[in-house]
Amino acid sequence: MSAFLFAAALFAATPPLIEAPVLPCRGEYEQMGIIPAAERLDEDPVRPQDDVLGDVWEMEEVSCWRGTWLRRGKSNTFDAYWKNPTGERERAVLRIWVKGRNVIVYRPHEAGKYCRYDGAIGPDWLSVEGRYSCTWHRTPMHWQARILHMEPD
Repeated sequence: MSAFLFAAALFAATPPLIEAPVLPCRGEYEQMGIIPAAERLDEDPVRPQDDVLGDVWEMEEVSCWRGTWLRRGKSNTFDAYWKNPTGERERAVLRIWVKGRNVIVYRPHEAGKYCRYDGAIGPDWLSVEGRYSCTWHRTPMHWQARILHMEPD
């Protein structure tokens, strides 16, 4: 199956996720006085003409797992690394598809298992927020990310 058909099937075949509790660590940003870019009302950014996926995604998900997703060239494949507060580490190879502001991230695991992250890109075109679930844990959980565009040399 081509990557396009696979992505189309993911968008069409999966029902919307139900609401799940917000990450407990999310409040750390508010305590530090940082307002997410998507909530800044004085900005009216325009969609980037060249590349919505950027080069690096910094993300956070349930139980304060924090990840860095590094893009391979200009593909939709990312090498992903996570660490949680207790020091546990994980890594995976991800595929990311964007349609408008909608995002699907596919994270394969062994034996046909996988996680699927659904999200929406914010008005700033740099923040992403949504829900994800895995084949072994179907309760949708919150995740959020920041898309970074590295400056050319």
